[in-house]
Amino acid sequence: MALWNRRDLLAAGGAAVACTLAPRRAPAALTALGVGKVPLRMSLAAYSLRKYLQLRPVEVGAISLVDVARYAAEQGFDAVEPTSYYFRNDDVQAEIVQLKAHCLRMGLDVSGGAIRNNFTLPPGDELDREFAQVAKWVELYSLLGAPVIRVFAGTPPKGMSHDEAIANAAKNLQTASEAAGAFGVTLALENHDFLTDPARMLRIVEQVDSMWFGVNWDSGNFRTADPYADLAQLAPYAVNAQIKVAMFDPAGKETPADFARLIGILRDAEYRGAVVLEYEGSADPYAAIPLHAAQLRAAIDGA
Repeated sequence: MALWNRRDLLAAGGAAVACTLAPRRAPAALTALGVGKVPLRMSLAAYSLRKYLQLRPVEVGAISLVDVARYAAEQGFDAVEPTSYYFRNDDVQAEIVQLKAHCLRMGLDVSGGAIRNNFTLPPGDELDREFAQVAKWVELYSLLGAPVIRVFAGTPPKGMSHDEAIANAAKNLQTASEAAGAFGVTLALENHDFLTDPARMLRIVEQVDSMWFGVNWDSGNFRTADPYADLAQLAPYAVNAQIKVAMFDPAGKETPADFARLIGILRDAEYRGAVVLEYEGSADPYAAIPLHAAQLRAAIDGA
C-alpha cells in the first residue's frame, strides 16, 4: 500500500496553508449547511468494549472488531466506530475488508474511525512518521467506507510553547486534511490533550480552512466551569460527535452527562452526523452500554 510522503502532502495542502496562518472567523467550509433537521444516527465506539478488545485472542472473553459490530447490531445501533489499534491481524487490509463485509450484512454503517497521532511537531523525521501513520489509516479507513477519522493535535514536545504547538498543529492539519480529501475522508480534530482548553481548540479550528477538516466533538473532555457552554462553541464545527456518560468540573468531580442537553446543543448547531456512544465508565460495558444506549436514543428521539 502506497503511503504519502512529505512532498506529496505539501503538494496537496501546502498552497492552502500559506493563507491560513492568522486566526480569523470560522471558514465557510466548516459551518452548518442549513439543510434541515434529520434523524441523528447512533453509533457505538469500539473503544467502549476495550476491556475485551485488549485481551489476547486465547484469553476468555477476548473479542474482535467484528464481534463489536455484531454487538452493536444486536443493541440496535445504526453504526459502529472502529479504532485503529484494535485491528489485530498483520494483514490489516484483509481485516478491514472482512469487517466491511460483516457490517454490510448486519445493516451497519461505519460512522468513522479513530487513530493516535501528534501534529504539534515541527518539520522533521518525527513529523514525517506522523504523516505516514495518518496516511496509512486514511487509505485503510477509506477502503472500509469511514467518512471521517478522529485525529489529535497531540502533546507538545518538552519546551514547546502552546502558541508554537497551535501554529504547528494548524499547519499540519491543513496539509493532512487536503491530502485526506483526495480519498474522500475528513479529519476531525478532537478536543483532547492540551486542547481541553476551548480557547486553544478554537484557535486551531479557525485557522484550518478545508472542506475535509472539522471537529470531533467529545462531550466528556472539557473540565471547565461550564463544559456545556464550551461544547456549544465547538458544535458548529462538528463533523463527528462522541458522547460520554459523564461530565467533569475543574476539580475533576464527576456528574452524569445530561444527554438531552448535549443533543440539544448539537441540534441547535444543525449537526447532522453520527452520535457515537463512547463508554468509559467503570461498570462492565456489557451491562452498562444497553442502559446508556436507551437513554441516548430517548434523548435523540425527543430532541
